Amino acid sequence: MTARTVGLLTAAIGVTTLLLTGCTLPAAETPRRTVDPIAALAHVHDLAIDDKERVLVATHDGIYRLPEIGGGSLTGPLGGAHFDAMSFTTAGDTTFASGHPGNDSPAPFQAPNIGIMRTTGAADEWTNTSLGGRADFHALTSSRVDTTVQLYGIDAASGTLLRSQDSGNTWSTGATLDATDLVAYPGKRDTIYAATRTGIALSTDGGRTFTTDTSAPILNQLAIAADGTLYGIGPDGYVWEKRNDWKRGEVLPGTPQAMTVNGNGVILATDRGIFTTEDLGVVWTPLWQPSG
Repeated sequence: MTARTVGLLTAAIGVTTLLLTGCTLPAAETPRRTVDPIAALAHVHDLAIDDKERVLVATHDGIYRLPEIGGGSLTGPLGGAHFDAMSFTTAGDTTFASGHPGNDSPAPFQAPNIGIMRTTGAADEWTNTSLGGRADFHALTSSRVDTTVQLYGIDAASGTLLRSQDSGNTWSTGATLDATDLVAYPGKRDTIYAATRTGIALSTDGGRTFTTDTSAPILNQLAIAADGTLYGIGPDGYVWEKRNDWKRGEVLPGTPQAMTVNGNGVILATDRGIFTTEDLGVVWTPLWQPSG
């Protein structure tokens, strides 16, 4: 999820708080195409677990779903919406996504950047929550604190961290940092980790400032368990874990693309499929593979 320059974000994002109204895609307008799972998972941008413990997979062609952690047939895209899902995150039964519209994306997926789209519940009906046409987050994370969903994202154009304390409806600006991934500490207000090119950076003030641990391994992707255990994927091709200290696991099955965790099990997307491990890579169990 490396940020790339795609043009300057609209000047409106420079104000302290942004508020945009959304629009909902009626089910009757949802375009449908035959699912080609091999093509859809040729490159994975992000992974997450939904409230029913199903693996969600963000791709160039929308967000797809595996029916259970144990694997199975791929379905999707969610809501029939084909779009370039650069990043996404889940909070309870709600999925938030960002990226770019496709050639046949529904009208709420505004060009050139879709801002924050949201779908809640079993209907998979997408709503444009905010920043439609403006923002493209290549790293997006969330944490539910009490009754509030906090969202954090790094804008791909400016490298600025944006923060929402109301489920993506309004936003404020934070630090600018060169980060490839973000994770919010579950249930802990204002606490975020970022994977940077000089180490793991920590913010305890909602992304306004960061302190970098230069003794940490260089990691491209991060994931965090409910107990705060950090996991990462390094350019060395290994999976890493931090409880008290950093521990290197085993080599990955293929070229890494995205990761998440369920409990203390790491779930990984590579060019060979989607895999899970509960022992830092001593054994990798396939959940989905192109031949499967």
